Amino acid sequence: MEGFNNRVKVLKRRCYGIFDIERLFQRISLDLNGYQTFAVT
Repeated sequence: MEGFNNRVKVLKRRCYGIFDIERLFQRISLDLNGYQTFAVT
């Protein structure tokens, strides 16, 4: 749980200035799931 809380805090800092909610969730998804979700096979 501690690691997850730290990850969320880092994401909040990295996403500062993103006003579009869709972009924010894309950024969170990318950081949590990694790039393999968006990889072209």
